[in-house]
Amino acid sequence: MADNPAFSLNDEELVNDSKNSVKKLATWSEGGITLHISTELADMSSSASSPDSTNEYEAMHAINSLHTLKSSKAPPLAISSQTNNLEADLYQNVSRETNDDRPMQFLAPQSLGETQYLNVPGHNFTNFLPETVEDGCTVISLQVPTLPRAHSAPDLFASATSNDQKLSTSNTDTSSPKKEEKLKMEMTKEELIKTYRLHVFVFLIFVVMVISLSLSWYYKQIANDILLANQNIFFDPATRTLTVLDPGHILKVTAKLGLEIPSWMLPLHCPLVVKDNPKIKQCIWKNRAKLTIQNVARSDVNCYNVSWESLQMQYFPHDCIDLGTAVWYGPSNQSFSTFPIRGTFQFQPSDYTVQNNGLFSSRLDLYWLSSNAAGLYVSPESPVTVFWNISGNQQLCLVSNFSGPFYPSQERLPYLNYTLCQSNQVMLTHTVMQSMFQSKPSINVSSDAMFSSPFWSLKGFSNSLNVTDEFIKNLTKDAEENDFQVQKLSLDVEWERTTGDVNFDPSRFNKSYLEELTKQTNMQIILTISPYFKFSSSNFALGVINSTFVKDSGGVVPGLTLYDGQLTAILDVFNQQSVTWFTERLKELNDIGIENFRLTYGTQSWLPYKPRFQSTTGTPNLYRKLMTEAVSRMSNTLIVEHSSESRHVNSLVPLVAKIDLVDGRNCIVGIIDEALTLSIMGYPLVMVDGFKEMKGAKMTSEMYLRWYQLALTFPAYLITKPPWSVNKSLVHAVKQLSPKENMSHILGDYLHQLTQEVLQGQPILRPVWWQDPNNASVHAMAIQDQFLIGEMFLIAPILCEGCYQRDVYIPPGIWESEDRIILGPKVLTDFPVPLDKFVIFKQRKEK
Repeated sequence: MADNPAFSLNDEELVNDSKNSVKKLATWSEGGITLHISTELADMSSSASSPDSTNEYEAMHAINSLHTLKSSKAPPLAISSQTNNLEADLYQNVSRETNDDRPMQFLAPQSLGETQYLNVPGHNFTNFLPETVEDGCTVISLQVPTLPRAHSAPDLFASATSNDQKLSTSNTDTSSPKKEEKLKMEMTKEELIKTYRLHVFVFLIFVVMVISLSLSWYYKQIANDILLANQNIFFDPATRTLTVLDPGHILKVTAKLGLEIPSWMLPLHCPLVVKDNPKIKQCIWKNRAKLTIQNVARSDVNCYNVSWESLQMQYFPHDCIDLGTAVWYGPSNQSFSTFPIRGTFQFQPSDYTVQNNGLFSSRLDLYWLSSNAAGLYVSPESPVTVFWNISGNQQLCLVSNFSGPFYPSQERLPYLNYTLCQSNQVMLTHTVMQSMFQSKPSINVSSDAMFSSPFWSLKGFSNSLNVTDEFIKNLTKDAEENDFQVQKLSLDVEWERTTGDVNFDPSRFNKSYLEELTKQTNMQIILTISPYFKFSSSNFALGVINSTFVKDSGGVVPGLTLYDGQLTAILDVFNQQSVTWFTERLKELNDIGIENFRLTYGTQSWLPYKPRFQSTTGTPNLYRKLMTEAVSRMSNTLIVEHSSESRHVNSLVPLVAKIDLVDGRNCIVGIIDEALTLSIMGYPLVMVDGFKEMKGAKMTSEMYLRWYQLALTFPAYLITKPPWSVNKSLVHAVKQLSPKENMSHILGDYLHQLTQEVLQGQPILRPVWWQDPNNASVHAMAIQDQFLIGEMFLIAPILCEGCYQRDVYIPPGIWESEDRIILGPKVLTDFPVPLDKFVIFKQRKEK
C-alpha cells in the first residue's frame, strides 16, 4: 500500500520512517495550501487485513477525496475518518487553534464507505497541527498563509453518542441539494451577524461621533455668526487684511498690516472680540508685536483706529493702504505739489531740512482724503516714514521706527497709530474726521484777518537784511506817494544784534519810534522770530545755566546746530520752564506794541544731531506744534512758516508763488495746489507770501498783474516787491484791480457768513468738486487752476503770460459773471479774461 502511486500527489515520494514507526503517506499542494498526511504504523500487522479499520486506508481515502477536489477554486479542507473520536479530536484541535465557534459542515461521502469529511468554509488555516489521535494514530498537518479572526466553538460534539446522531442527521440533510443549500444560507446569515456585530457597533459609534461633531460645528458657526453680526471689525489674521466698509457695504478701503512679521506666522492670540466688546479686536504675535483695532464708527461713517506696539526692535510697524483707482488729496514732498497727488514720493519727518520738502515744509500733518470717500489720519506722535506708490503698486505705506539723526541713540520700541475711515460721501468722511482729529480754527471776525489790506515786506523793499528804522520811514513814504498805505509791516530782517537776544539792536532801531508807529498810527509790525540762540547772543550763557536748550545725544551739554552759518542752540519747548522764559522775552516786546510775530526755522540741520529733550516722546511734529502754541499766546497776528497739528491756532500759512517757465512762458505754478491741499488739511488762513523767480523765469509787468489778481483772492497776501519798483505803470493798473486794496467789498455780507462756516470747520478756499463731491468725473478732471471762495464765488485766474482766455468749469448751480448767467455744471471753452479784468463768478442763491 505504501508503494501505491495513487498516494503520491505532486510527484512526492512516500517515506517510511522505521525508527518512529511513522509512514508519510502523501503531500498535497494547491493555491498556497499544503496538506501533509502521515500515519503511525505501530500496529500494521493487525490492521492490514481490515481496510475498514486501518489508518492507512482512511488516509488514502482522504487523499483521493482531496485529489478529486483540487481543481475547485475554493476546495474544502477535508479529513476523513470512520471513528467519531477522530472527528471530535480533529474538531477540538481546529477550535483550539482558531477559536472558531461556527459549526463544522460534514459533507456526504465522496467515494468510499462511511467516510465523513470535515469542512470549515471560508477559512484559511495556518500552522494547524492537530495532536496525535489515540484512536487511529492519524496525524494531519495543514499550512495556509493567513489565519482569520477566531470564534468559540458550539457544543456540536458534546458527547460521542450525540455526535453519532448529529453525523447521521448531517448526512441525511446534506444528501439533498436543496436542504444543503438552505443550510449553507442559514449558516451564512448567522455567521454574518456574528462576524459583523462588532463592525456594526463600531459603525454606530462612528455615526454618533460624526453627528456630535457636526452639531458642535454647526452651533459654533452660529455663535461665530452672532459675534460677527455684532461687530464691525473685518480683519483676517491669516492674511492680515483689514477691510473698512462704508455702512452700506458698497465702498471699501483695504490695508495689509504687519508686513515686517513673517507671512507664515499666525498670531498667538486673536479672538473675534475682546471682553465681549465687538468694537475692539486685539492680536498678539509672540515676541513680535501687538495689534489693537478699535471701531470708532458712527451710523454713517465707519472708522478703524489701528495701533501697533512693537515687542522687539526688529519688528517695527509696517502697514500698506491700498489706494485703489480713486484720486487722493493731501500733503506730499514733491517739488511741485499736485492736486490731486500724482506720481510717487517718500518722506521721513525726522529729516533735518525744513525746506525743499514740498508741502511738508509748510505743515507736517499726515491726513489724506480720497474721491472714494476714504480718509486716513496718522497720529503726530508716531515716528512714521511715508512711502507713496514707490513700487508702482498704488499703495500708501507707513513705516514707523526711531531711525535717523533726529532720534537719540537709546533704543525705543517703535509704535504706530492711525485711523482709517470709509463712508459713501466724500464730504461726510471729511467732516467726521475733522471733528475727530482737527480742532476748529480760532478766527476773530473783527480782527480783519481775512481779505484785508496787504502785508508789506521790509526785506523786499530794502533788498537787504541789515536795515534800520530809516528803511521803515522810506517804505511808508514811498507807499503814500503812490497812493498806497502801509498798515501791516513785516519786519522780516535782522532786527536783533545777534539771533537769540530777543531784543532790538539799539544801534539800528529806536524803540520809541517803533512804539509810536504801533500805538499812534496803528501800524501792525510783524516781527520774525525763531527758537535759535547763537553762541554769541546775550542769552546763550543764561540758557546753558538754566538748561533752557535742547541737549546733545549725551544729555549733558546743549546740542549745537547751524543757523545762518553760525553755531546756535535751540529752545527746548518740551521744558515748560524754557517756554515760560521765552514767552517772557516776547512779552517785553509786547510792551512796546509789537504783538505780531512770524515764526521761522533754519533751512537745514534745524535740530542738533540725536537731540535729547526733557520729554522722551518728542517728535518733529510735536516740537513744531508746541513752538507754535507758545508763540501764539503772545501774538495777535501770527504767521507760521513751519508747523504741525496747529489747526486750532489762529495763524496764517505763507505760500510763495513761484514764477517758472512752462512751455517757454512765464507762469505761476504750485500755489493753488498747495492752498487747496492746506484747506483740506484744516488750515483755512492761507496767504500769498510774495513771489519767487525760478531759474530762467522773470517777473514781468504782465505777470505781476496776474500775480496780484491771484493774491487778492487769498485771505491774505504779502507784497515782497512794491509795484512801483517793478514798473511805474503798474501802480495805476494795480489800483484799478483792487478798489480799497481788499476783497471785502466784493464779498460783502457773505464775509461774515464765510467766517462762521470756517469756525464750523469749512475751508475758505475750496476745490471746485466741493459743490459736487461724489461726482467721480469732476475728480478725474483734476482741476488745479480754479477754486471756490466759500460756496458763493468761483475764481478762474490766468496764470501764464500771454494768455487772455481759458476754459472754465462751472459747478452745479446758477452762476453769473457781469452780464452773463450760466447754468452749471458746464465747461466754458475759451472764456475771455483780458489783462485788466478780474473775472469772478458769483453763485445766485434762490430766496
